[in-house]
Amino acid sequence: MAVNRRLDPGDIPDHWRSQDERHLPAHYQPALLIELARARGMADHRLLRHTGLFLDDILAGEALISDRQYRRLITNVQHHGAAEELALLWGRQLLPGHYGALTPLLQHAPNLAQALQGLYEHRHHLCPLLAPQWWHDRQWGYLLWINGGAGRARSFVSRAMMAAVYGLFRHRSGRVPDWYFLFSQSHPTTPEAHEVNLGQRVHFTTGVDMIIMPLQDLNVGWADSSPTAFSVARHQLAGKEATVAPRSTLPEALYHLLIRHAEAPPDLNTTAHALAMSPSSLKRRLRDCDTHFQSLHDEARLHYSLYLSQVLGLDMDAIAERLSHGDRANFRRSFRRWTGMTPAHFQMWLMP
Repeated sequence: MAVNRRLDPGDIPDHWRSQDERHLPAHYQPALLIELARARGMADHRLLRHTGLFLDDILAGEALISDRQYRRLITNVQHHGAAEELALLWGRQLLPGHYGALTPLLQHAPNLAQALQGLYEHRHHLCPLLAPQWWHDRQWGYLLWINGGAGRARSFVSRAMMAAVYGLFRHRSGRVPDWYFLFSQSHPTTPEAHEVNLGQRVHFTTGVDMIIMPLQDLNVGWADSSPTAFSVARHQLAGKEATVAPRSTLPEALYHLLIRHAEAPPDLNTTAHALAMSPSSLKRRLRDCDTHFQSLHDEARLHYSLYLSQVLGLDMDAIAERLSHGDRANFRRSFRRWTGMTPAHFQMWLMP
């Protein structure tokens, strides 16, 4: 059994944004999603139901919406008959988008690595419900999407964000990448739409939302980039960030805490005590984000095991030793619950 460790003060997230904090410009990504849904015949009253949004406010270009409103909007769109295709279409138009200084930052990034850095630094506007992180070994780059409060909208948002990165690379590099796409959700009803928008190497029911790409795709220079426009955009955005520091969601903050301690993870009670709240209060706040502690715990442990396997090259015995104190059977059971596969099967299947 893993040993619970106490949390040091530096381990504890000291702030996070609430689900009702209005921080996201409604005329950015939400407006594009609304336009696409309306163009496909979705009635306004169904689209905006329980969101607290009004089209006139969005058109005025001044409305800010919260994570809860955004998630509700996406959930409403998911009830549309062609939601899978709509998510992919929306994603292909998200980047570089029309986001003020954020757009030239992405449009004139010198390569994909710099574009992903910008995506991460400004994730609270560009992907507020799923946060990107990436690793690499000597051959491959691994772009993962972690829970930022997407909840039941996760399948829709993960499709969109993967299509967004894929589309940005195609647009900026001028070529079609040969990437692997892994989705945590089950097989779609329209697999052909995923092949059209993402290529042939798309896999589902993997327990993880991840893109695997050749490392050279991260660093190959993009033509027609403007170093001046890129630099100006970075300085403009840095000035705004200095005025109002962005804050992570509670799920994202807890994920990072749990992955830092993946080899000896704190339990719910320990985590709640460190956050100066009761376990029931922590559970309630996570429910408010449409998630729960065990889900974050499992995601962090799975991602850490993939890091040990794919990046550090550890075998199953070594990973079991680090994550389950040598209890191979316990680790195999946990891994199968996370992914539906044994660690050995997953490692063989994942090998690009």
